[in-house]
Amino acid sequence: ELIGGEGIELVDRDGKRYVDFTSGIAVNALGYGDTGLREAIVGAAEGLIHVSNLFRTEPGEQLARKLVASSFAERVFFCNSGAEAN
Repeated sequence: ELIGGEGIELVDRDGKRYVDFTSGIAVNALGYGDTGLREAIVGAAEGLIHVSNLFRTEPGEQLARKLVASSFAERVFFCNSGAEAN
């Protein structure tokens, strides 16, 4: 029974470690126990984890500014699915 992980390794109840060669299937590629991801999740849990993109939020505006600054776009449009994006 797996109970935790660190980096690319999973840990079972007996403390035995396993290299996870399949972590790319339906999960992120950051590995287990990623500090940055953990801090982002905790920070989100202290505020708004999810708000519809119909509403204005500071995190949404921060992301929009970063996307504009890092791309060719002058503005961004957040939508719920690929249908709206297309």
